[in-house]
Amino acid sequence: MSDADWQPVVMLFLEPINSPEDERERVAKAIGLLEAAVGDKVGTVADRADTFDNPAYSGQQDCNDEAINTTGYLRLLKQAGYLTLHVIEDMRTRNFFFTGMATYDCSDARNSHGRTICRR
Repeated sequence: MSDADWQPVVMLFLEPINSPEDERERVAKAIGLLEAAVGDKVGTVADRADTFDNPAYSGQQDCNDEAINTTGYLRLLKQAGYLTLHVIEDMRTRNFFFTGMATYDCSDARNSHGRTICRR
């Protein structure tokens, strides 16, 4: 990633973080920016939601791709000092019992109160 790609992420974190919710909101926006910047370079920028209905689209990612990428983005944010109120956990596999849907993988993080966030 270039400095120009990273700069919008930096801008999100110029103001102090006020709460775990505030951090999650900024991290979500940062991940969107990172997905767009990286996706533009590797051909996944037009990735559509839902794996099963979209296999014909170029650059389509499945839940494993999304989980690996998001975990990598979380690690970049942590390394840069922008993820301070949450701990990155191992990737998780959710299954039919919890979702009523097919098994899928996601990245996972929790805050100091134990709240777990899973991004599909």
